[in-house]
Amino acid sequence: MYEYLPLISLIIALLAVVVGPFVTLHIAKKQIKATLVSSNRQKWINTLRTDISNFLTSAQMAVYHFRAETLDEKARLASFRDMLFYESKIQLLLNPKENDHSNLIDLLKKSMFIGISDLGTDKQKVVDRMRASQRAILELSQLILKREWERVKKGE
Repeated sequence: MYEYLPLISLIIALLAVVVGPFVTLHIAKKQIKATLVSSNRQKWINTLRTDISNFLTSAQMAVYHFRAETLDEKARLASFRDMLFYESKIQLLLNPKENDHSNLIDLLKKSMFIGISDLGTDKQKVVDRMRASQRAILELSQLILKREWERVKKGE
């Protein structure tokens, strides 16, 4: 039994030399991939946050121009054009197969068209509806961004 001990030691050492680098390489590849995914997810979060902020700013400007006594139609239309631009950008960043992403897209579209479709109604009602829509967008966006940030922290 003891006579095989050097042979067993040699086999174990040979396996360590041959298998060890493959295990190390596999682990390194997984770490690099996790780092890359987290980095890209962080960039996505930052882009989404900026675009949602820009959408909400444009929506606020649309409310301002809608409420103004001297209705500046060009400025109001520019605000809606900006809203449409950011709604499109945000929609391209989101996954419509995820329920909260789909709900956010719906909220963005509804917010955009409140000011357009309700032109003949009481201004204050339109303003209240637009602000309520903006709050809903902000709240849902915060939930999405928080969940994604948690994934970044976990390295997913």
